[in-house]
Amino acid sequence: ILAQSANLKPDIYRHVEDEATILLTYTNGQGIIQASWNLPFSERSMQIYGNTGYVFAPEMDLLRFRLAGTPESELQLQNQTDPESQMDDISYLVAIARGEVKPSGPSSLQANLIATEILDAARKSIELRQPIHLPSNP
Repeated sequence: ILAQSANLKPDIYRHVEDEATILLTYTNGQGIIQASWNLPFSERSMQIYGNTGYVFAPEMDLLRFRLAGTPESELQLQNQTDPESQMDDISYLVAIARGEVKPSGPSSLQANLIATEILDAARKSIELRQPIHLPSNP
């Protein structure tokens, strides 16, 4: 993991960085995380490229994808049968704390431990100005 951060708006964000880039290197590829408060409006998007296709998530509930030899397809994500998908963040946290909902997917303990490990390594990389190597996960 190699990371860099900057404070591009010190007049607004006096004591913190408002821009960060994290480069993740795996045995079979790379990932780039760009995080910023330096945007003209709120944006949440994701792009994943593989050997035979890609997935774009330009919005929280929209996927665009393409596999080799096929045209791009689009999928609108709406899960009306899953009550968790209808909860706001605070209600979801309360339901977890009460034991009414078990976290899964991106909310799972395993996913959050991996994310925390990556963010901690990125923080160390910024502080030390050098790459940080993490042990491989099985």
